[in-house]
Amino acid sequence: MIESVPILVAGDRVAIGPLRQRLASLYAQWENDLELSLLRGIDPRAGVDGEAPRLLAERAESSVVFTIYETIYDSKAPRPIGIAELSEIDRAQRTARFSIFLGERDTWGTGLGSEATRLTLAFAFDSLGLFNVVLRVRADDKRAITAFERAGFVAIGVRRGAIRRGQDTLDELWMDAVASPRAATAEHDTKS
Repeated sequence: MIESVPILVAGDRVAIGPLRQRLASLYAQWENDLELSLLRGIDPRAGVDGEAPRLLAERAESSVVFTIYETIYDSKAPRPIGIAELSEIDRAQRTARFSIFLGERDTWGTGLGSEATRLTLAFAFDSLGLFNVVLRVRADDKRAITAFERAGFVAIGVRRGAIRRGQDTLDELWMDAVASPRAATAEHDTKS
């Protein structure tokens, strides 16, 4: 029997749904992955209790976290492959911050991250009524930058030396996406 999973938004190859307690051990595995921690800019020394991953901790009302599922997995139940998050949601200003990671390495470089990003943006714009979503990414992470550009993000600036790796400092690229490029242009034109 194929397991039914709660889906909020579905695409061609991925879907997003709420976090699930039954996936706690998988979330903890991803959180404890040293390479993933470094890519995400999280201190890998922080450690996580396998029974209570940070992802399942109580969240502020200004945050929505999704499980990303691969849905083209040989007609089996959708396979959880990562996490997408909208945080710092400000409904008055219609803004939020976006982050994503794919915990299953065989999905890296496949375009699934770009599709999950588009689905999360669709949820932000269509369901939450947001207008602008921003993200930060290491300026040297070309694969992530390309994925974000495919999903609709554009570079808006660089924060120099904002990321430390041992004794080195790296630049951080800021990117944003808006609900409608025409709406952004029209809104800017009326203010000029």
